[in-house]
Amino acid sequence: MSASRPRVAILGFSIECNRFAPVAMRAHFSYFTGPDLVAEARLPAPRMLGEIPGFVANMDATGPWDPVGIAFAAAEPNGPVDHVFFTELMTDIEQRLTEALPVAPSTGAELVHSPSCVQRSSRSKVRKVDVETRRAPA
Repeated sequence: MSASRPRVAILGFSIECNRFAPVAMRAHFSYFTGPDLVAEARLPAPRMLGEIPGFVANMDATGPWDPVGIAFAAAEPNGPVDHVFFTELMTDIEQRLTEALPVAPSTGAELVHSPSCVQRSSRSKVRKVDVETRRAPA
């Protein structure tokens, strides 16, 4: 990775939750990973929120870079997210992000969710993804 051609990890999770609606299961989500995430973001009519395609388009316009698709899951407004799926998603993101290193400088990523967004469990509401940023030798 060089300063002139940064490797940038792309990942995310999006849902608008109503705690009184039925639980949102894995099947309710569009789920993109790896190169498919970047390819989808570059389509004329991507099936994801505009923030990721907009970010990719702006990065493409600013110069050379290496987008690294990690994972992105999004659903229409729904109920609380199934805890098992959410845990699997966070584990997948953590594993893919760790495998993708080095990426552009960061001190790690903190993934936070609202208590009403995910089904209750005994786990804490904040999960720190503890990944070191490693820089390639200059």
